Amino acid sequence: MLIDWAQWAQVSLAIKIHVVVAVGGFGLGALVMLTPRGTARHRLLGRGFGILALATAFSSFFIHELRLWGIWSPIHLLSVSLIWVVVTGVVAIRRGNVARHQSQMNTAYLTGFVVAGAFTLIPGRMLNRVFLEGPLDALLPDTWPDGVMFALPVLAIGVAVWGLFGHRFDDAKGFWRRRAD
Repeated sequence: MLIDWAQWAQVSLAIKIHVVVAVGGFGLGALVMLTPRGTARHRLLGRGFGILALATAFSSFFIHELRLWGIWSPIHLLSVSLIWVVVTGVVAIRRGNVARHQSQMNTAYLTGFVVAGAFTLIPGRMLNRVFLEGPLDALLPDTWPDGVMFALPVLAIGVAVWGLFGHRFDDAKGFWRRRAD
């Protein structure tokens, strides 16, 4: 089982909404990067990604588990940053600045979903308990060190990052399709 449903039942509604839109944004963002740029499909999926990215950022303002400055934490600064990056990415493409748009959207995906997602899986955090501790305990031998619980998601996120930057070269003029003729 991938989710510890007993732990998930104890999670607040704000966190549940945040997780659902974040997971959707993570998946849709990856799909956007895999579609050919400039196509109707890319634009449609990109709009969906933008909406989910903004929903992820805004939903975080209702989560106050970590409190460093009153009810706020560094995660909320990341949310403000995500809103800024998505908005400036949309403005860039509307002005025809494709390079800036691509840079902003890659930054939104990498920082707003990959990096932030990695931090949610750190041992001791609630999502680590929901998605990793209980479910992976059933799969991994008892003799494995606790660090494995953190290393496995980091490895998965590393693969996602590789997918992000590897795709950067996968266009008609890019490195991977360049022929030696």
